[in-house]
Amino acid sequence: MASRDILFYGDPHGRWDPLYEALDGRPMAVIVLGDLAEAKLDPGGAERAREAFDAVLNIGAQLAFIVGNHDAGTDELWRLVEDYDEFRIDGRVLEIDGIRTAGLGGVVRGRIWYGEGKPRVSTEAELIAATPRQERWKGGIPKAHRTTLMPWTVEELRSQTTDLLVTHEAPLPHQYGFEFINRLAADMGAQLVVHGHHHRTYSDVTKDGISIQGVGLAHVWRLEIEM
Repeated sequence: MASRDILFYGDPHGRWDPLYEALDGRPMAVIVLGDLAEAKLDPGGAERAREAFDAVLNIGAQLAFIVGNHDAGTDELWRLVEDYDEFRIDGRVLEIDGIRTAGLGGVVRGRIWYGEGKPRVSTEAELIAATPRQERWKGGIPKAHRTTLMPWTVEELRSQTTDLLVTHEAPLPHQYGFEFINRLAADMGAQLVVHGHHHRTYSDVTKDGISIQGVGLAHVWRLEIEM
């Protein structure tokens, strides 16, 4: 029977010391839950995040991350996201320390979708076409929406299966949670949803019996299981 050891790091917002301390325990994998730095309020935040990502890789751990709502706040921060794109799991399902893991980063923004009902735009191509050329980022979607949770990403994930769903937004029954995350987790067969964004560490269960773990601001939560 193999041991699985995944360390989740709640929204750093530029604070990485707790992660460095946790790396002494040599986790097999580290998943960062978005909001890497404070954008314009923290000019050195992107570089510190880069150093932290490299520290994870340097101990031989598997690195994965999703984006939060702050991660396109400066060009430097978004360049970091692009530079480490191979480790970004938004809209993807892959094995992390032997566990099928799906990522759903970003936040709900009403200009695209309210999380329920019909979205204002249904595809990336439709969004780009509706965006004035001067507002497109590198010819694509506006920079302001690089960290928006897109409804089409949800639908692309829904057709796949996973054991673990990692999100920035919360599911219900969190006070600010979204039912569509519960439905997505159930449709994908997830046994656990881990989320950040709300800066509170807690455990709960959905009405479908799926475990929920919120991870607080710059907080370490460790999943250790036998499989």
